[in-house]
Amino acid sequence: MIKNSWTVACQRALIDRESNLLTIVDVLEELTLDADSKGQAPEFPAVAPLPFAVVSFWLREDPDTATEGIARVEIVGPNGEAIGQADGPINLRDHETFRTIMRMAGFPVVGPGTHRIRVSHIIGESVIQDWDFPVRIKLVGFDAPTGEAIVGA
Repeated sequence: MIKNSWTVACQRALIDRESNLLTIVDVLEELTLDADSKGQAPEFPAVAPLPFAVVSFWLREDPDTATEGIARVEIVGPNGEAIGQADGPINLRDHETFRTIMRMAGFPVVGPGTHRIRVSHIIGESVIQDWDFPVRIKLVGFDAPTGEAIVGA
């Protein structure tokens, strides 16, 4: 079996080539979208131009049993619908631990409110949800209900 020890979303994940140590930069908890130069709200759905990564640390529940699976990252909108997904391998055949770094070119957004990043792993037909954390999307520089610019925001 596979266990997710931890997961974090960040803007950058750096691995030192000599030591294999991981540095996580700018943890992603909230995203603020600004009005454009004319004070207009963004049109939704959209992809915020924010490259980010979801970093997970996986381990064997039984250290002596080699295993493998698939890591899945889903972005879920405030309405509960999945709006983005990425899959990647979890290879625990030769080592007891494994890191996945799922890099995304932008953050999909369906509007203001709390979006969620869900991390699961798949073994055969079984999907096991491991992690679910919020990313709040805030809009500034305009009146959200009317879409009109706010002067002095």
